[in-house]
Amino acid sequence: MWCLFFQIIHMETTAIKLIYILELLVVAAMAEGCYTLAVRLDRIRLARRNARDSKRIALIVQKAFSEMDVIAEQRRWTGCSSEIIATRYPYMRARGFRQRLLCLSVQGAWFVAEFTLDDFDMRRVAVDPLSEEFARVWLEDSRDLYEKHFGSPEIA
Repeated sequence: MWCLFFQIIHMETTAIKLIYILELLVVAAMAEGCYTLAVRLDRIRLARRNARDSKRIALIVQKAFSEMDVIAEQRRWTGCSSEIIATRYPYMRARGFRQRLLCLSVQGAWFVAEFTLDDFDMRRVAVDPLSEEFARVWLEDSRDLYEKHFGSPEIA
């Protein structure tokens, strides 16, 4: 097992090869009774896979946003004439992912664009118009963005 480990260190690998190699190391560590090492390697493998998936999701959502052209509540919402202000981390659903973006149109209308992906294919795009108050609540976690769009809040 350790011979394999040292060979891996000297290899240049893509993310997919690295994930596969980490899976092999987990199995080898389990076979030798190194359960603590196996758990640590498995956590690294999962983190690498999630990072790779997050990047892929971001690219798909970014492309879909630029092509977005949706009618909601008797208004037309287009990605090419809007700006992404903030995002929520993508989260897993029973199958696939959901990504929510807080956006601002050129005309000053706030909205949330929600993209649902199924195995990295776009399945659904939904737009929910928001009030300015809800946009303020969304941005409360990000002081810089809040101050950029709404000014400095009053000190308590």
